[in-house]
Amino acid sequence: MNFIPKDDRGYEYLMQHVHGITRAEWSTFIMATPVYFFAADYFHEKTLKDLWALWRPGSPVPIGRRFYRFGNMNMLISLGTTIAYFASLGELIVSAERNLPSSKDGDSRQSYFDSVVFLTFFLLLGRLAEATMKAKAGDAVSALGNLRPTTANLVVQDGEDDIPRTETVDVDFIDAGDVIRVPNGASPPCDGALLNASAEMDESSLTAKHGILVKGGGEAFQEASNLDVVVFDKTGTLTLGVEPKIVECEIFEDACGLDRATILGMLKCLEENSSHPLARAAVEFANSNQAVAIEVLDVEEIGGRGLKGIVRIAGHEDSPMEVLVGNEALLEDHSVPIPSTTSTTLHTWKSQGYSILLFACRPATEQWNLTAIFAASDPPRILGKRHNQITIAMVGDGINDAPALTAADVGIAVASGSDVAIQSASFILMQSDLRAVLTLVSLSKAVFRRVILNFCWAAVYNLIALPVAAGVLYPVRTADGDHVRLDPAWDALAMAGSSLGVVMSSLLLRSRVPWGVGYRAEN
Repeated sequence: MNFIPKDDRGYEYLMQHVHGITRAEWSTFIMATPVYFFAADYFHEKTLKDLWALWRPGSPVPIGRRFYRFGNMNMLISLGTTIAYFASLGELIVSAERNLPSSKDGDSRQSYFDSVVFLTFFLLLGRLAEATMKAKAGDAVSALGNLRPTTANLVVQDGEDDIPRTETVDVDFIDAGDVIRVPNGASPPCDGALLNASAEMDESSLTAKHGILVKGGGEAFQEASNLDVVVFDKTGTLTLGVEPKIVECEIFEDACGLDRATILGMLKCLEENSSHPLARAAVEFANSNQAVAIEVLDVEEIGGRGLKGIVRIAGHEDSPMEVLVGNEALLEDHSVPIPSTTSTTLHTWKSQGYSILLFACRPATEQWNLTAIFAASDPPRILGKRHNQITIAMVGDGINDAPALTAADVGIAVASGSDVAIQSASFILMQSDLRAVLTLVSLSKAVFRRVILNFCWAAVYNLIALPVAAGVLYPVRTADGDHVRLDPAWDALAMAGSSLGVVMSSLLLRSRVPWGVGYRAEN
């Protein structure tokens, strides 16, 4: 009512008294009541739950800690609106009971029903803006999981002379060896090999803003802005999409009493259950060397190690055999001794630059100019690095990279990789272009700088606004002789303005405004 002229007819009508109370006060009481009980109830419920959790009988929180953990923003809002509403209600009841109208223009008596309405409105508006931004970020990550088709077009041919037909089946019913037809504009439902000479895949739908999706929130951005070491899974992440080949193989038939074809058959049957590029090379090598068919009873993939399985060989149905395929660490874990002659052979092949059958890949320091190479980036090695107080990022795409992605300070997964790797990562690269890692680090630094800016802005804003809202300027008088004070309704607007300022500052990062206001990816 402060901005309405005194001679306005509407103002004069609202200032008329009914049972000692102006129509304006009756109106604000009618508006404030549903707002307090049905709009601000969110803050009241949160406050009661927090108080009960902290002060309930048998609470494990020590008494001393309860006091400095006591109170939060929800409690502040709940207490403010409660005091304003019930104090005004008490004054309203007393005035109506005594039927004592206020003096000139109703200014001698002050109720705060309007403060309940405006305080709740502005704070809920700020919460709505914050929740909207969080929902957009969460929807982007959820949409990535929905990109995988739920059905597939299975090509079925009853006989060699029959015309192939397609049937729509659930992707969970696809088996190895099935032929799937991917229509134009659709996404492949699973990994596989092309039957045609070539195909073109359009990944433009997997773009995001900078080709990056964030799962780890603000903590992930903070860690990524202070990276000291980036660990890459070489196979499939750093290397080009060239199919590896096995160029030399040595099999010790006398050591296990099995012939070459049977040993290669066991290798093939286990590696067919893995999508690793070296596994495909092993399967191709076994097929070209007349490997026999072996029945697989169980297969387990051990991250950073290899495969362990149980197979049944023809002629030995009563005695299944355990088979290990992997690196030296896998053999050591299962106490499998490596003969000295075999070890010498393996080291010789390594010195010649070959990838050996145990899948210990050759270093490539000269090609990529890397600072250090780890033959197996497993979680113990990454956790060991943490003792040096450095921040480590792990970039990988396979199921065997999932433990390392979890163990690292910052896990970065490629969207084309396994679902397990994506679930374990803090960031997801929508495409396989590793230049997105540079963008990720640059973006993380920009985000963290904006967090610091928002914190400093909010601190200065509140250091100035809080004393003014508390009445520090009340002793000062205007030219009309009135005290300088801030109405509680404007206090609520000022408090919401702090949150809105932080949200708007964060949203400006999405723009391309220069001078550090918006974010521009470096070329």
